[in-house]
Amino acid sequence: MDRSQGNSRGNAAQLREAGVESWQQLADRYTPCIRGWVRRHGVPAQDVDDLVQDVFLVVVRKLPEFRGQAQCVAFVGWLRAITANCVRQFWRSRRKHPSAPGGPDFQDKVAQQPDPDDRLSQRWLEESRRHMIDRLFSRVRPRFSSLTMRAFQRVTLEDQRPADVARELGMTANAVCIAKSRVLSCLRAEA
Repeated sequence: MDRSQGNSRGNAAQLREAGVESWQQLADRYTPCIRGWVRRHGVPAQDVDDLVQDVFLVVVRKLPEFRGQAQCVAFVGWLRAITANCVRQFWRSRRKHPSAPGGPDFQDKVAQQPDPDDRLSQRWLEESRRHMIDRLFSRVRPRFSSLTMRAFQRVTLEDQRPADVARELGMTANAVCIAKSRVLSCLRAEA
């Protein structure tokens, strides 16, 4: 199972019993992604924030029903489906077609349930992941020295061998592996 799916289902379970702080964290984490996806569907700028709020209202209402549908749909996919439904309802309620790229079949595309293989869905998912990773890094970076973070980034994100990174940074290969392990552990705890 994809680790992000497990975390998402765990986050959903926590949110069912959560307070304001957890809901604020959810909004902070997903609002930029939802806002970007809504804008790409041609929603006028003055309506974007209202539509994002509508998405979160549906999340609040539907969260008790979220079970990861057949253990294969992540929270992000569920959130994306809610967003697509809110966008569809937005256009339906205004009875006009968006002036956005996509041609005459754009409205039909919006009306369809998001396909995980769709380029737009993949881009949205990638942006949401990138945003979450950036937020996680910004939260854990102050806990580590710059040397530890450089070692982690080179080995984990740039896929360099620990021995090569150790030579470059003046560390032992073991110290590089320990740095990677410590940062990953902290990131997992924050996720």
